[in-house]
Amino acid sequence: MRRYPGALALDSWAGALLLASTLLLGCGETDPLGERVEVEGVVTVDGAPLPRGSLILVPLGDTPGPKLTVPITDGNFRATGRYAPVAGEYRVEITAAPPEEFPMDDEEAFERLRAANQRRIAAIRIPPRYNTRSELTATVPPQGPVTWTFELSTKTRR
Repeated sequence: MRRYPGALALDSWAGALLLASTLLLGCGETDPLGERVEVEGVVTVDGAPLPRGSLILVPLGDTPGPKLTVPITDGNFRATGRYAPVAGEYRVEITAAPPEEFPMDDEEAFERLRAANQRRIAAIRIPPRYNTRSELTATVPPQGPVTWTFELSTKTRR
């Protein structure tokens, strides 16, 4: 390669540019809300695992971020990575999903019900004190993972 006095070589510029871009791109993405903490656990209703549903974490007070929805399958839930919450206080809402064999828009499923002379789908009803008017709260500490157990009851309180 031919060198000219007083001028930087092209390969020096390319090397500097490559080094700068590597340093900038090498920095991992940081979450603006903070460090995410893995949470997992179990949800039971009257002692039995909730077959399907959702656990919703609604931030309280100074806890940053939007609410998070975590699927529940066979009573178990787990939120990891970017789907996990940040440290803070949360209101917990738990909802049940309809049985898989009877999706709401499946006309054939409803015909099977009629043919079997069955008037109702056996659905789990979660009382409002666990969802729309939830009294449940949970704390996510700065370090995890965190394990929670939510034991719900459909019996009326006195």
